[in-house]
Amino acid sequence: MKTIMHKAIIPVAIIVAICCGITTAYVLDTNEIKLTIDYESNPPYTEMALQFSKDIFIISDIDSMKKDIAQKLAVTFDPALDYVIKPLDSRNCIVEIYNPKPAHEYHFAISVNNVDAQSLHLTANNKEIEFGKTYFFKTPVLQITHCYRDNKIINSPITLRFNFPVSLDVLKQKMSIKPDIQYKLEYDSSDTSHKTIVVKPANEKKAQKYSLTIDKSMVPAHGVIGMDSSYVFKYETYFPFELTDIQSSYSRYSDDSSYYPDYPVEFTFNNEIAVPQGKSIGEFVSVSPDPGGLQVHVYGSTISVSGNFIGKETYTVTIAQTLQDIYGQTLKDPVVTEIEFEHAFSYFSCPTGYMEELHHPRQKK
Repeated sequence: MKTIMHKAIIPVAIIVAICCGITTAYVLDTNEIKLTIDYESNPPYTEMALQFSKDIFIISDIDSMKKDIAQKLAVTFDPALDYVIKPLDSRNCIVEIYNPKPAHEYHFAISVNNVDAQSLHLTANNKEIEFGKTYFFKTPVLQITHCYRDNKIINSPITLRFNFPVSLDVLKQKMSIKPDIQYKLEYDSSDTSHKTIVVKPANEKKAQKYSLTIDKSMVPAHGVIGMDSSYVFKYETYFPFELTDIQSSYSRYSDDSSYYPDYPVEFTFNNEIAVPQGKSIGEFVSVSPDPGGLQVHVYGSTISVSGNFIGKETYTVTIAQTLQDIYGQTLKDPVVTEIEFEHAFSYFSCPTGYMEELHHPRQKK
C-alpha cells in the first residue's frame, strides 16, 4: 500500500508544480503595462495615464498642482528613467517618460504619500494596479525592416535596414552566411543613424545559393533583449543562361496549354536578356516555315513571338546560341522547338442591350 501511495504522490507533485508554474506565468503577464513609445521624437518618449478613484490633487495653477503631486505621488523605475508628472485634474495625471532604451524591460512601482489610501483605487493606462506592487513595460526589440540585393552578380552588396541603430561588432558576431564566405560590414554613408548596414561579400561563387542569417540574440545598440526570432535572407548568384519555360500567352489566363494563332508564344529564360547595341531581338529568332508578319519582342527575361500562324500547322522556332543575358553569358546550345497551333477561337459578337422585334404594319402578329 505504501509503494502505491508513493508512486501516486509523484504525479500529483508534478501536476501541482506545473499548475504553480502556469499560475506564476499568468501573474507575471498580468503585471505588464502596454506603452506606445515614440522613437522618432527627440528624446524618445512615452506616457502613462494614471487615474485615481477619488479626488487627491488640489485644483490650482499648474505650478502649484505640480508641487502638490510631487508631495503625494512617487514613481520608481528600474532601470532608472527620467520622468515628469503632469496634472490634468483632481483625479488624473500623466507620467511622461523620457529616453527609454530599445529592447529593455523596465520595472516600476507607484506609491502615494500624505493621502488617505483607504478604498483608493488606481488605474494605469486603464489597467487597475496596486500601490507599491511592481509592474513592468517592454520597449520594442530589434527588427530588420528591409533587406535587399540589387542583382545576382558575384559579390554584389547586400543592404540591411534595422529599426534601431546597431553595433557592427555585435552584428559580426550574430550574423553568418552559408555556405561560408568572407564579407565586410560597413555603415551606409548616407545614413548617419547607424540603422543601415552594407554587407560586402568577398569570395562568392557563380551559380550558388546562399543564406544570410542573423541570430535572434542580436540586440540594438544599448539594448539587452534579443529579437523575436532569427532573420533569414536567401539569395543566389547568377546561373548559366538557359531556357526555363515555353508557353502561349493565353496560358497565363487559362489552364489551357495549347497554342493559338492569336496569342504570342513566350520563351522565358532564367536570366534577364541583353540585346547588344545596334541589334534587335528579331535577329536572334527565326521561324520556319515563315508565317508572315513575324514580330519578336523582349520583356526582361522573356521573348514574345507572334505572326500570321495557321491552325493545325507546325512551326519550328529557333533562338540563336549567341543570345546573351545581362551577365554576358550566351546559351550553351541554340533553342530549337516545334510548335503546333490549334485553330483560332470561333466566336460571335453582337451589340449589347435590349432587342426589339419589329413588325410590318400589314403583317399579322
